[in-house]
Amino acid sequence: MRISGCVRLAVRNLWAHKGRTLLNMLGIGVGVASVLLVFCLGQGGEEAVSAELKKYGINSVALRADEKGKLTLEDYIYLNSVMGDTLALTPVYLNYAKIWADGIQRNVLIWGVGENATDIYPIDLLQGRMFQNRLGEHVGQAVIDTVLARQLFGTANKIGQQFTIKIKKQPT
Repeated sequence: MRISGCVRLAVRNLWAHKGRTLLNMLGIGVGVASVLLVFCLGQGGEEAVSAELKKYGINSVALRADEKGKLTLEDYIYLNSVMGDTLALTPVYLNYAKIWADGIQRNVLIWGVGENATDIYPIDLLQGRMFQNRLGEHVGQAVIDTVLARQLFGTANKIGQQFTIKIKKQPT
């Protein structure tokens, strides 16, 4: 049998069994749509999880300084040669403290960071701005997160509010 004869026979059988043909086409369409939906949901979920992990610094490397408490220019040159041009460095000071405002006390973790901390840690500011690198100019000022700001100051404008910080211990 020729190919043209096979095609005529197939079309005649499809036309003769319209209900079965329609159900098969519907099943194929639902199957393809299901596969596409699962694929898209998987891709979207992967991107959302990846973005959330990056927000918490999963793609960053934390280094502890040498016994003198500093990283040298030679350290930076070596790290840059190993990690490439995407390397961003910032000093980080971590310590536990108590913070008071309007009779409310909270235990907090203090982060002291350099000016390019936003290159490493994605920080979204709701109000105000990050400080510029002018030595000593911003002593007595701080950037606090939304949760702590709401706990201490409620829904009022947080800019210009005052609070007291007492560092619990020296970092190790």
